[in-house]
Amino acid sequence: MVRHWEDRSYLVSNIGTSGSWGHALWFLTIIFALIGVISDLMNTAIGLTSMAWFLLSIVFGVLSIPFFIGIAMAWYLKTTEK
Repeated sequence: MVRHWEDRSYLVSNIGTSGSWGHALWFLTIIFALIGVISDLMNTAIGLTSMAWFLLSIVFGVLSIPFFIGIAMAWYLKTTEK
């Protein structure tokens, strides 16, 4: 795991992969939040209760943070190359 943050070329080369995973998790976050809102507005459980959908949305949102931090680090390292 140390190599991931210290090796500049490794981090910059994985921008696409990290971005894809980060955006996929962020997309699921939005989908789960919308399902939670729709479930709450309809006063019915769509598979899970509305609160469970919101909690699932929070979990996926938190899981997407490390991928976006990796993208930000890669962007910073790419722009500060000498």
